[in-house]
Amino acid sequence: MGPRRQQYVVAAWITVTVIGVIAVGLVARPPSVSPVPQVERLEEAVLLGLLDADVVTELRGTGESRAIVHLDTEPIINRLRATVGADKANELLGRMSNLFVANKQAILGHLGSNAEIVRDYTYVGAAAVVFRSEAALLEVLRNPLVRNVTADFVVAPTEATGTLPEPAGPTGASPSAFQGAGVAVGILDSGVDAARYPTYFPTGSVAEAREVAPEDQSPDDMGHGTHVSSIVLQMAPQAKLYVADVFHKEFDVSRGKIVDRADLLDVLAGMDWLIGLKASGVNLRAVNLSLGRGHVPPGTCTDRYHLAEAHAAGIIPVVAAGNSAFKDDNFNPVATYQGGINASACNPDTLSVGSVSNGSCPDKAVDTVADYSQSSPELDILAPGECIVAAGRELSGTSMAAPHVAGAVAVLASAKTVGADAIWSALTTTGPVITDPHSKIARHRLDIAAALDYLLGSSLPVATPVIELTRGVAVGVETLSPPSPLLPGEDYTFDTFAIRNTGSAVATYEVVADDSPSPVAGRAASPWFALTP
Repeated sequence: MGPRRQQYVVAAWITVTVIGVIAVGLVARPPSVSPVPQVERLEEAVLLGLLDADVVTELRGTGESRAIVHLDTEPIINRLRATVGADKANELLGRMSNLFVANKQAILGHLGSNAEIVRDYTYVGAAAVVFRSEAALLEVLRNPLVRNVTADFVVAPTEATGTLPEPAGPTGASPSAFQGAGVAVGILDSGVDAARYPTYFPTGSVAEAREVAPEDQSPDDMGHGTHVSSIVLQMAPQAKLYVADVFHKEFDVSRGKIVDRADLLDVLAGMDWLIGLKASGVNLRAVNLSLGRGHVPPGTCTDRYHLAEAHAAGIIPVVAAGNSAFKDDNFNPVATYQGGINASACNPDTLSVGSVSNGSCPDKAVDTVADYSQSSPELDILAPGECIVAAGRELSGTSMAAPHVAGAVAVLASAKTVGADAIWSALTTTGPVITDPHSKIARHRLDIAAALDYLLGSSLPVATPVIELTRGVAVGVETLSPPSPLLPGEDYTFDTFAIRNTGSAVATYEVVADDSPSPVAGRAASPWFALTP
């Protein structure tokens, strides 16, 4: 289970005038519990969420169906972490791979041609299987080593909008003295065209690029992966990139046009390659996935992408939360806000990223959550994703926010030799807290300098409060008043609101109460207000 945490901003309730206070608490998510399949019919497995209905439809319609068998990897990984040690990634990976092979053989080895593996993976606990018998499929579903069986799953890049063709070069320097030297970052996207943008890709910055999806005769036929890759390098210029092209062109009948899509089987192949690089000695510390679809309700996520295997290897999966806050699961615009982050970002082993402004758009807004940015209690962090200039063009989206964080992982990993959880905590517990106006969920915004201070043990000076200077604080409301004067002994609870320190130094502020009509405001006695999460 990854170190994802739910964060809650402390709000003042019964007050009249607020000058400032903030606190953020961290609450661990409970571990997931894998169901033990006890099914008699395929329809029952579908109802229990153990089997995709499309697999049954195809099997009964054509006599065979290609599906993905997902091993129940969580107990395997947890046991290995306990016996081998979470810090011994190479030994853990070797044993994990051997157990995956043994489990697949135990599940499918005696079924013969009724359940044939047609695409397998070394470090990912899944396999593509062609089923030619309902009895064979039912037997696999009953096996306690199997988590579920799904159809292949199509995902899209989480890109929002784009303008400004051919920017000349990076617009700013790396935000840190540490620049990712000796660290590698993996990217699962549409490829990378480094030769076309030499100012963004110094010689040797792309250590390897691999075509995982069907060959499209282009290093990056949509430009999305190139843009994402260059953002990582703007954060960590000395990092090395390993880029897998997992996208292909496909005609979308419902939309009447050719679109870019990635099959889950290809995404798993790209992930398998990256984990294999880590096993071979490459210091791969993050993998960026700016792709996905859907709105997954809290607590219902299943790891179809097998990102737990990457996290077990010491690789942090950094995933875009999605751009469909006002779109349905088929990307059609809707009028009402849609809660939930996408299916690649919801897993607790992923560092999921939402998008905020950073002053680079024409409106000069700063730290405003983008309207399209998907949110959920399972969201981990916010990062700049609006009007981001990188190789090829200017783009906006959570696709652009995620590589800022992936690059930050490389920066922190080059600053100190620590495990994935220490880097995760440094990133998600520092930086200003921003509240999404639609979901009301508050998260820290990426702040590399603050994360480095946290990781390296630096201490910030304690500032002396200055009553006259409040420009470092952002308050949702300056004063609160009940609708009518309160009678002696009467209680009134004000609406919740968030307060955050937007300055760079520690500051202390007070809650004060003004019992008008007296013009003198005094320090509020404790019965006047309460602080609650």
